[in-house]
Amino acid sequence: MPRLEPDARARPSFLRDAFPLSRADAGRIFLVALVVRVAYLALVYRGPASLFTDDSRVYQSLATEIASGCHSLGCAMDISVTRAPLYPMFLAGVQALFGPAPIWAVAIQVGVDSASCVLVAWLAGLVDRRLAFLAGLVACIDLNLITNAGLILTESLFMAPFIASMIAALLYIERPSAPRALAAGAFVGLALLVRSVLMFFLPILLIALALAAWRRRIGPARAVRDLVLVTAATLVFVAPIVIHNARSYGRLAFVNQGGEHALLWVAPAAYEFVRGVPFADGQKEMRARLDAALAELHLEALPRNPFAASAIQERVASRALFELGLAGIARAWLDGAAINLLAPALVSVPTVSHLPRPHFYATAGRNMLDKVANFARAAGGSLFFWLMVPAVLLTLACRAIELWALLRTGRPGGLPLAPTLYLAAIAGYIVMITGPVAGVGYRIELEPFLAILLASGLLRLWRRGDGSTSRA
Repeated sequence: MPRLEPDARARPSFLRDAFPLSRADAGRIFLVALVVRVAYLALVYRGPASLFTDDSRVYQSLATEIASGCHSLGCAMDISVTRAPLYPMFLAGVQALFGPAPIWAVAIQVGVDSASCVLVAWLAGLVDRRLAFLAGLVACIDLNLITNAGLILTESLFMAPFIASMIAALLYIERPSAPRALAAGAFVGLALLVRSVLMFFLPILLIALALAAWRRRIGPARAVRDLVLVTAATLVFVAPIVIHNARSYGRLAFVNQGGEHALLWVAPAAYEFVRGVPFADGQKEMRARLDAALAELHLEALPRNPFAASAIQERVASRALFELGLAGIARAWLDGAAINLLAPALVSVPTVSHLPRPHFYATAGRNMLDKVANFARAAGGSLFFWLMVPAVLLTLACRAIELWALLRTGRPGGLPLAPTLYLAAIAGYIVMITGPVAGVGYRIELEPFLAILLASGLLRLWRRGDGSTSRA
């Protein structure tokens, strides 16, 4: 495997060159990713309905409304107030150019996602140059990335700027400069326009860059300048939306999606993992609590102001969560993280997910392990079950290799400490934001880091197998 070890020299400073791949290797990764994704679409495409999930219909509806009645950016912001606006606007633009068939949007997503595989290779090369090509190939066959590229969902358009922001941050960590600070902030802002999951991420980025400036002995004035640039570059993307919402709804807020998500997904999932309350019953209880809260406020229904409505829902969900105590909340979050990390991506492939099978949220359980066991028993003997068995085993094997690579961070032959800690901090942030809500799609932001860890572990196994030394 000569491409895994491009030269025999000791590992150089992992950012000696800004781009650790040759143009030929970057082109190969893009081409492999594109072929794999087109082949996947050819296998699963069964008409427009096969490109949709429940969330897909929300985005398509918003896009249709924007395309049919909007002639200004403010109008588009009003329509997509429950979601970050860029993806509905992207769908509306595709509809205007190519017509309403969703396959055109998916075709563009496939191209963008193939380019994201090159970005994963770039990111991996910045951590350790030996990993660039292998991590790019891992991303090419990452079923979670492939599946989301083939659906009307935000993930594919989000991942490109998200990975680019990590690349810029690692560039800054190794060699601080104003352009790299600007790029790190700008790509976070651009990613925020696609998905609101990074809404609370800026402090983590600022802390990482501040530590990098201190580690590189950058003067206080220059370090502060760079942090201001990061902040300004992020806010320039989201400020127009926040200002629009402040003028229209009286709230300095980005989107109003958090209230409903917290009330009907986060709190019921936590109650199920901690108290064994079936998810559907938990949702009924949260709705009843919301009705009681509205009665206390002398309201017959949620306010028409979407942000005021979201604030009430968030308060009700927060009270319910705090009743579980800090230990209960921690347990629910850990259970959700375990399921999201260990669930095989195969479950999200439409042709598999539509097979006769039990549904995880509808499966009761006294706790997380009991719920998973009941789900497996209910699926036993079905085609879905026999597809899941090897998929689960493969996922567990990958996670074991990734954990091994992570535990060797900072050791001879392992991943370097500073960039790996930053990527691990991002992974921790995503786990905290996702909480107990289970679903393969909720770990997609972790896939670049997982690809790097898997590539590192596989490379080390290869070197052990052929007797090579593991020391760089």
